[in-house]
Amino acid sequence: MVGFFEELGCTYDGYPACPGRPETRFRTSQNRFPSTFASMLTLPLPVVVALALAYTAARTWFGGDRARWHPLLVLLVVAAAAQSLLVALVQHYGVTGLRWLQPVTASALPPLTWCAFVAVQVRPLRARDAWHGLAPLIVLLGLLFWPDGLDLLVIGAFVTYGVALLLALRPGAAELPLSRLASDNVPRWLWQFVALTLLVSALGDGLIYLDQLMQSGESRARLISVMSSLMLLALGSIGLSPEWRLPDSLDDSRGAQQPASQIPSDSAHAEPAADVLDAADPALLARLDAYMREARPWLNPDLTLVALARKLGVPSKTLSAAVNLGHGENVARYVNRRRIEHACKLLMAGQAVTRALFDSGFNTKSNFHREFQRIHHLTPTQWLAQAGTPPQREGFGNRPPQ
Repeated sequence: MVGFFEELGCTYDGYPACPGRPETRFRTSQNRFPSTFASMLTLPLPVVVALALAYTAARTWFGGDRARWHPLLVLLVVAAAAQSLLVALVQHYGVTGLRWLQPVTASALPPLTWCAFVAVQVRPLRARDAWHGLAPLIVLLGLLFWPDGLDLLVIGAFVTYGVALLLALRPGAAELPLSRLASDNVPRWLWQFVALTLLVSALGDGLIYLDQLMQSGESRARLISVMSSLMLLALGSIGLSPEWRLPDSLDDSRGAQQPASQIPSDSAHAEPAADVLDAADPALLARLDAYMREARPWLNPDLTLVALARKLGVPSKTLSAAVNLGHGENVARYVNRRRIEHACKLLMAGQAVTRALFDSGFNTKSNFHREFQRIHHLTPTQWLAQAGTPPQREGFGNRPPQ
């Protein structure tokens, strides 16, 4: 009997069995059974992250709202999920044959993030943007010809694109032409967080590199697992923020539908030459103010800077500079001020807050309340109380149309 248990990995205690508990005479060698059972019930952190990101991407792509998401954003989340799974296979499941692929695919994430930023917030991608694909190619060449500097190449990719994003989003930089004006600075803050995520990931890679030099890589697997999981989870989660959903239409009319032949393309985003009007020309502001009064484009929650500039026949940078010079605020706040003024009239007329915000061109309560407090330094309820008008109770009849 003792030999039988020893074959199973158990050893004999040498003590007599307790009455009714004969199993106490034997103990499991090196906790073999419990550890095996526990490993079946738990998953490494990178696997959990990969599953969460894959589910998010699948729900977005195969759901009924696919047209509202740029394919590059979904691709970014899928790439983050695949990278997290690759980390798990190499670091936790011992699939060492894929170790060479890990730095190559990791170096593809920063340029993919940059391309997603450009396509979603600035302009459609062009053929010349293909050079960003050189980053993983350089790392692949480094794997073949400079393996000792491979970590430095990956760190360089993350630092380069992280800094590039921060420079493009720095205070005083140009506004994001394709961003919804109702969101004001929220998309800019989210992209700044993404840039910091890339830089923090570079810092983590630097710690891994130093650990390998100073401690023979004793903590390498743990550092790679934790740092990469946190970075990929943040990158993937932010990648599908509601603030980055594509507008229904670049036209100014609320709810207007575009035929397939008029779906915006590179030419649809083309802007007039920069010398059409000078930003300091008062005639441009006069035209803008007249257009805002007569056409009321701000009622469209999907209004963007590039759409507004195209209606006026000027480049978006010229329009942005003109509004900053003439009104002392950016285009988003200029447009949202009109929306808040309209919402105040609706509130004074007895309309509920939820209905008023949607009827004024806002698409989320958070954006409306943020802009309302920025302008009036009060919440809508406090503002109504100060005006002596009791707020309308929210009811089913006051909800916005779905």
